[in-house]
Amino acid sequence: MDGIQVHPVGMGRAEITVEVSGEVDTATTNDLRGILVNLIMFQKLPRIVVDLRGVTALDSSAIGMLRAAHDVAQDVHRTLVFHTRGSSAADQLDLDGVVTGAALITGDRSGRAA
Repeated sequence: MDGIQVHPVGMGRAEITVEVSGEVDTATTNDLRGILVNLIMFQKLPRIVVDLRGVTALDSSAIGMLRAAHDVAQDVHRTLVFHTRGSSAADQLDLDGVVTGAALITGDRSGRAA
């Protein structure tokens, strides 16, 4: 199923995973933006994982939005990481500078950045 799913993880919802799959076009980007703004600014969770392993394509608006979300999260002292192992999105995000300076999970879920 393509789309966006949100999963609380851990005791007291210390972490949340936003699972994204399929093609991330303008409409999906707008939905994802709303979810990330809510999690970063209003839910104030200390750690948010954006799981992009199921993404097949990202348009330019999605790439810009992910970069902006990462910057905002840093500004308000939240951790936003991208989980991309095995995703075609990984190289695209790296080439476009989204993961430069951002935590990128490519292996296990331990939180160690690669």
